[in-house]
Amino acid sequence: MFIKLAFLIKVTDFLIIVENLKKFNKLDVDQGKIPQDVHKICSCIRNTFCLSYSIRKRNNIYLYLLNNQLIIKFDGNKLKYLGPDERSQSLLLNKALSLSNERISKDQYDWIESTPGIFIKKLSSNQTLKHYIDSLTFYGVIIFFQNFDFSPNFLDKTMNVMNKLEESLFIFTSVAHDIKKINVPQLLSTYKNAIPYKLPILKSIEDKILYINFQIDRFKENKVHPK
Repeated sequence: MFIKLAFLIKVTDFLIIVENLKKFNKLDVDQGKIPQDVHKICSCIRNTFCLSYSIRKRNNIYLYLLNNQLIIKFDGNKLKYLGPDERSQSLLLNKALSLSNERISKDQYDWIESTPGIFIKKLSSNQTLKHYIDSLTFYGVIIFFQNFDFSPNFLDKTMNVMNKLEESLFIFTSVAHDIKKINVPQLLSTYKNAIPYKLPILKSIEDKILYINFQIDRFKENKVHPK
């Protein structure tokens, strides 16, 4: 069970919804033949955690594989062996995916640790992504990214939202056709703290994650050293 002390430690969570990930193995990694979708996920992992000489301990990233009802969690506070290079990220991800195949075949629904800080969980047939979001602890804001016209620009932010970014859940869908299978705005319509945003200049999820971390760092710096 993962419990965050929401009022003591601020944690930033990123949830990426993908339809599936193409299969790959260590030989593919060694030969530089990592599938493009896996490459993008590795970039998201890197931009979530990696600093010049350390790891962002207060960040987590969740990968929700829609077709398999599978969640892979990278817990920044417990992560080990994660380097800034794609080889490190892809091999750790591959180990979790390999373990998930065993989990699916055994029809288990508890968290299993793949390597330190990386966990997998298969949702049961009566669980949905909303059930899982409900199981997470308090968030200041749930922010989901869409390209719809009604979504405000992320740059048009208020101080109240900025103050809560560090304890927010950010939700991304990897490709447009995922929207047809899971309607994120409808899924989050019951949450009063859910806000749609768009970043029209930044197209990739990994760039958006990098931008969010930059905004959080800048906001914290301005609080400590106001201009």
